[in-house]
Amino acid sequence: MFSTNSNNEVLNEETSPILTQTKLYIKDNLSDTLKLSDIAQYLHISSRHLSRLFVKELGVSYSEYVKNERIQKSAFYLKRQI
Repeated sequence: MFSTNSNNEVLNEETSPILTQTKLYIKDNLSDTLKLSDIAQYLHISSRHLSRLFVKELGVSYSEYVKNERIQKSAFYLKRQI
């Protein structure tokens, strides 16, 4: 089953364990440089495979996903200051 979030990003309710682990890693390390190749190496998979998982399961590229997560985190902190 699919749903969409506010960014019109397609979300699969049952993402693969690799993608779930990747999303958690990204969330925990948003302030760092997040290269796809480094995360793929950390997970012991190819960069190409990880890139394809993002498009297949989330409907966005890896870089777009990271950018959106950083924007959401920034917006959260801006709202807290108001």
